[in-house]
Amino acid sequence: MVASDAYLSAEASFFDYYQKLPNFVTEAFETAFFRSFLFAAENLSGLRTKRTQVAGLETLYLEGGNPHGETLVWLHGFSDSRHSFALSSFWLRQKYHLIVPDVPGFEERTYRDHQTYNMEFYGDWFREFCAKMQLKNFYLAGNSLGGGIALQHAVHYPEDVKAVAAVNSAGVVGDKITAVYEEVQQGNNLFLVSDWPDFNRFLSRIYYKLAAVPFPIKAFQYRRFRRYAGHFNKVMQDLTHGFLNSDQDTAKDVINQYSLDHKIQKLLVPTLVLWGREDSLFPEMFARLTHANIPNAQLEFIENCGHCPHLEKPKDFAQHLAKFFG
Repeated sequence: MVASDAYLSAEASFFDYYQKLPNFVTEAFETAFFRSFLFAAENLSGLRTKRTQVAGLETLYLEGGNPHGETLVWLHGFSDSRHSFALSSFWLRQKYHLIVPDVPGFEERTYRDHQTYNMEFYGDWFREFCAKMQLKNFYLAGNSLGGGIALQHAVHYPEDVKAVAAVNSAGVVGDKITAVYEEVQQGNNLFLVSDWPDFNRFLSRIYYKLAAVPFPIKAFQYRRFRRYAGHFNKVMQDLTHGFLNSDQDTAKDVINQYSLDHKIQKLLVPTLVLWGREDSLFPEMFARLTHANIPNAQLEFIENCGHCPHLEKPKDFAQHLAKFFG
């Protein structure tokens, strides 16, 4: 159900009252509700949380689906988690053996102040994860940051990846600094939210149509964003190599050195560039730019969809993946 203006107004009024309650009460309520929701989602999807040590960090991952099917690995985006794939898995679990790790840096278990969370780190982390899981000849897909990690891995280890899908992927910038890259260059990290209206503004950037999410789940995520604001800011700083709040010359140097624009021109594995057409972070031009840089890539759009198709249009998203991967 789409969240109307009237719904959001009523929700904001309720939140004003809700936040006056004792913090230990609201936090316990949100946590209990969220954990119950995840327990139900895992049971319905058939995916189970497992854990392994990767790069000195305890990495949690979901695993399930068809144990005899081909393996499909999904990498989530900035500030997201493994749990967001549960909806899409309903249309993929019969066909594929599914593995969905938590990308490090976005919760206490995998965050370290001394660690530099750049693409080199994420590349090494995922390479080690694949080795731990003995992954060979698998399908790989990722959204946003996860899409960038997936593309990078497919460039460096084409012998391991059967095909790759980049979903509203980060990492390709182009000749001109525009859209979310321009916002970051000007010092705006949209993942830092200051209050409830600001959180709604963030969500409206992620989704084409803001959904009416159960209040305890939304409140839990709001609390998580506030709690890990420092983590998110450091990871963004590390990923952008000084691009955040930089001058034009520094920004261009960073792009030339670290963007995926030229690297993906060497991509040899079959590639799907899949995009929610109404993405406000990485608009359609980035889909076309990514597609143009990858030899023989396939480009597809999901209509009436924003930055996270696996959440906003899970069935359409899953069908696109299944059609491409075969």
